[in-house]
Amino acid sequence: LRERSADASRENDARSFSYSVPKNSRRRFPMIKQFEKAGKFVKQNCTADDFILRIYSTDSRKTRFAQNAITQHIDGSNFSADLTVAFGNKTGSATINQIDEESLKHIIKTAQEIAKFNQPDPEFVSSEGKNDIPEFQNYSENTANLTAEEMVNNIGKCIKNAKTKDAALSGITEKNLWQSYIITKNGFEGFDKFSSFSHSMTLKKDSVETKVARGMKDYNLFDLQKEINQLNSQFESLGKPQKTPTGKYNVILRPAAVDNLFAFLYWMMNMRDADEGVNPFTGQLGKQFFGKSFTLRSTLDDDSLIAQRFTNEGLPGINTNLVKTGVIENLPTSRYYAQLKGIKPVSQ
Repeated sequence: LRERSADASRENDARSFSYSVPKNSRRRFPMIKQFEKAGKFVKQNCTADDFILRIYSTDSRKTRFAQNAITQHIDGSNFSADLTVAFGNKTGSATINQIDEESLKHIIKTAQEIAKFNQPDPEFVSSEGKNDIPEFQNYSENTANLTAEEMVNNIGKCIKNAKTKDAALSGITEKNLWQSYIITKNGFEGFDKFSSFSHSMTLKKDSVETKVARGMKDYNLFDLQKEINQLNSQFESLGKPQKTPTGKYNVILRPAAVDNLFAFLYWMMNMRDADEGVNPFTGQLGKQFFGKSFTLRSTLDDDSLIAQRFTNEGLPGINTNLVKTGVIENLPTSRYYAQLKGIKPVSQ
């Protein structure tokens, strides 16, 4: 994908844009067999008492726009393999970005040498053994097949709408594909792949500014015209401000505001932090903390959502009520802290 030359741009409207898109622009992910082969090699050659190997690959395409023009396009992939080993409770870690045998030999040697010279880790927990991993589809071919051309065409429609209002549009549209693979010395082995698409845009004119954003696993669920209509509705309502007397008012938050609120709420929900008095949930487990109409649940049962089949420690994904009818039923708990308290860990 490349932008028209600067000379050509200056001859026409500086805000216009033109792109050429490679016909075969979709890259292929590394095959799971490559990950399994690397895991088998580490298992056969690592002499440490314990290890956990994590392999991640990403393939991303992001296009930014501002002042009614595309300003940046990022298109590329990343790959990393992280090995953590342990001799007793002395640990060492190393990371590489390829998994040929020479690189794997290097990462094993490096991690083991670090572990041998490291100080004991008082919070060390041995790696997970074999677990039953739930079946769940986190990957959408519709998202994987989304082309750069269609993403650019979507932006063009949004910019056309902004120009009808003599306003400036900015934002970002992106698709991301991930793969993750984990294997441990104690027998856990898991593979998963994910897809996501998101589009956000901000419309601005003088002192009026408003934003919409939408993200999903399956691109086919994205309705561009619906997002444009929502943006226009917000923009037009803000263009007619009214004086409101001082007082208390019930407020209905827009979805984006609720999303941000829940992100911070969930980030703070941690049992260890609660026990140590550094979050609002100290002493509140099992008690009515929220209103009775509020329930917060981690679920594997909604096909429209991305849900981890397993965590980066090898814990299987499960359906979990964090809050039910206002009562805090569970707080996310690490494997170490769960072992310390003699309870089952709750993944976050």
